[in-house]
Amino acid sequence: FMDFQAEYDLARITWDETRHTEMGHRVLQIMGYDPFELPNRLTGSTCRGPMEPAYAMAEINLFGEVGVLKTIGGFIKDAQERNDRVLYHVADFIRSDERTHVRKGQDIIRVMTDMGMQDLELRTRELFTECLVSLGAITKDMDVFTVSREDLEELIGE
Repeated sequence: FMDFQAEYDLARITWDETRHTEMGHRVLQIMGYDPFELPNRLTGSTCRGPMEPAYAMAEINLFGEVGVLKTIGGFIKDAQERNDRVLYHVADFIRSDERTHVRKGQDIIRVMTDMGMQDLELRTRELFTECLVSLGAITKDMDVFTVSREDLEELIGE
């Protein structure tokens, strides 16, 4: 990086995500689960590994973080209805961080690449589709050119 603020923001996002993992593990333990015994989707990480940094960041930000914001409100509403103060507090705290990550992530991406956001999103979706084909999750003969934004958000599930 040549931009201190972008590097600082990326470090902060990384720190936040480690806190989210720790919080999630503790909540699962409170609920009686061993967090390491539950299934975990690694599709996003598996497909992100070989990507160029700007595409990997776009996958995290444009699909993972945004996808979380689209679903976490439901967790918060359910927690309120069940009067589950622990889940409500944890989910609301994480939602606040995710909003910041989306905003700061967009700035980081602009430092990482000169591509326009629409072109970057499309190329990231194409790369993710190629990865899904290589993993056997979808086959080349399926009527899929590039996975949709919504499918990508679901598959990444950050």
